[in-house]
Amino acid sequence: MKFCKCFIAIIFFISCFAIESFSQDVTLVQNSPEGIVFQFDVNTFKEKQSFTVSLWDAVSNEEKYFTMGYSEDGTVTIPCNYRIPVGANIKATPRAGLAFTDSIYFSANTPVYFTLPITPLLNGQTMEESTFPIKNIFGEILFKENSDIYNQDLAELALTGCVFSYPTKKRATDELIIKYFKELDFEDIETYNYHGIKSTEKSDLTGFAIAHRKLVVNSQIFDVIFVIIRGTVNGEWYSNFDIGFANTHDGFTKAKNNVYEKFKEYLTKYGLDKAEKTKIFVTGHSRGASVSGLFSENLLQNKDIEKNNLYVYTFAAPNFIINIENKESYHHIWNFINTGDLVPAIPVWEYQRYGNNILSNSFTKEQLEMAKKNFFNATDFKFVGFKDNEITKAVNDIEKLAPTVKDYYETKYHGKKLFNMKSMTTYEYCTYMVDVLVKGEITNAMKSPKEFNSIGWFFIKDGAVRPAILQSHSLEYYLSLLYAYKNEAYDKSKHVDNMPNVK
Repeated sequence: MKFCKCFIAIIFFISCFAIESFSQDVTLVQNSPEGIVFQFDVNTFKEKQSFTVSLWDAVSNEEKYFTMGYSEDGTVTIPCNYRIPVGANIKATPRAGLAFTDSIYFSANTPVYFTLPITPLLNGQTMEESTFPIKNIFGEILFKENSDIYNQDLAELALTGCVFSYPTKKRATDELIIKYFKELDFEDIETYNYHGIKSTEKSDLTGFAIAHRKLVVNSQIFDVIFVIIRGTVNGEWYSNFDIGFANTHDGFTKAKNNVYEKFKEYLTKYGLDKAEKTKIFVTGHSRGASVSGLFSENLLQNKDIEKNNLYVYTFAAPNFIINIENKESYHHIWNFINTGDLVPAIPVWEYQRYGNNILSNSFTKEQLEMAKKNFFNATDFKFVGFKDNEITKAVNDIEKLAPTVKDYYETKYHGKKLFNMKSMTTYEYCTYMVDVLVKGEITNAMKSPKEFNSIGWFFIKDGAVRPAILQSHSLEYYLSLLYAYKNEAYDKSKHVDNMPNVK
């Protein structure tokens, strides 16, 4: 990110209930020509007055920023020749004539601008890599409330992290996710299972990244640990169909075990296992979403974190557990689910997921239309995703083939005589379809028994993969739903800044 070499602005708004009792909302704007601006609610003071305020680094408790005068018109502007970190931790200490007596700790809420890569083949055709802008907020506003209260800014930040967790043609490994963390001033960035992702061999792992930083929240200093769990890449597809017979999905559980093991090692390596106050933020898309749910349960079971300080936002999570005890214990998890997306509808049978499910079929007609417009405004593609009834039919077709998990693994269907295929279970069919996806081996899929035709045609139209599959499951559409959930239209002009951060 190209930062302004000369100026940074802070706009400080105070809502006052009494002279000595008020709350603050602070926005730190990068690349402003004005400098630093503090603006106080006039009700804060008995009368207009002049005073000075010094800014401190609340983490080191050192006076390292500025001393400034306050003018009678309610604002003051001071030039700045260096960058204040995103979400800067600051302490404002009163000097002469200030009406309040206690120091104010706050973390500036910083607009951060990113350029998101659009999912390849999103329109069903090979295309050049393209992007669209997004504005996120990072600062105290994300974590001021307990985790069981929905936070739109946190959801949007989580989705951006999920986008950057995937590789692109230009950046094939962990480059984007590392840049993303750096733009948010996170430290000690570690990535796992990102290298060798071109493998066509089965993998029960998943790519993920961990980083941490200090943040002042409600006048207390917290260590915020951010965990982003990537969705499926290549050989991990095989693991997605390894459901198993236990209470939780076997493939997802194995991936979760690896994430939790490495997470504990990370805490020890950076001394965070001894941190006094911690908040953990977890997000993931698709396979990564399910692993996020299982991982967060591990954190609570092992008392690594209090539930109020564990924030989990997921997108398109497949089902992963049969029996959930104490469902009310998972209100800190927020799952966005497009009911026109097949992935969150499987595995079928009795499987479900932890947490609050924000379902697209609960949206109003106007919100769904807004989501489609948001998708077009971001990508320039018309949304052609599946309708809910198409997903219902696909699920019913799967349940007819395999009424139980045992049938999924054991019930065989005979192949077409033309290709002389002996027989195939539903599990084997899924494996052959992964071969097509990962290895390009279409022969076995063509030999599949006729009982699987309806599922095959769900994925293929006019001899190619249907764009409806990618669009319905894409993070671009989940972002469109995310804005529509709050009745907000996506407008590129509101997300553009002079200095895009990550490309």
